[in-house]
Amino acid sequence: MTDYKRCAAWMRNLAQPFAEAVADVDHRYNMHSGLMAAVSETIPHIMATLITERPEGAHANEKAIAAEAAIARQCFRLFAGLLRGSITSTPATYDKRVLDDYLPDILEIAEIISTRKEKETTNG
Repeated sequence: MTDYKRCAAWMRNLAQPFAEAVADVDHRYNMHSGLMAAVSETIPHIMATLITERPEGAHANEKAIAAEAAIARQCFRLFAGLLRGSITSTPATYDKRVLDDYLPDILEIAEIISTRKEKETTNG
């Protein structure tokens, strides 16, 4: 399969029973999980890229670079959504503590980024 749009639709259809069950829980219990929504929205696109992109042939290097950029964009979109959800005082998750175990790692990464940015600003 090489048609990204068709493949993404197929991936969404495969995950549809899960998405419908989550929507039912949301409605029935007046709950919402931004984490579940972000994953359900993003993963089919990542899978479609993995399935449809073919970094081979005469321009394999250019195709690999383009595929990498698409996957990086999709993964960062998911990561940013998860990160936003983990640092708010009331995360949009069913279990408000589900991301707590990951906070030390997130804080460590944030510190590394902050230190690196400070060095770049200081050094020019």
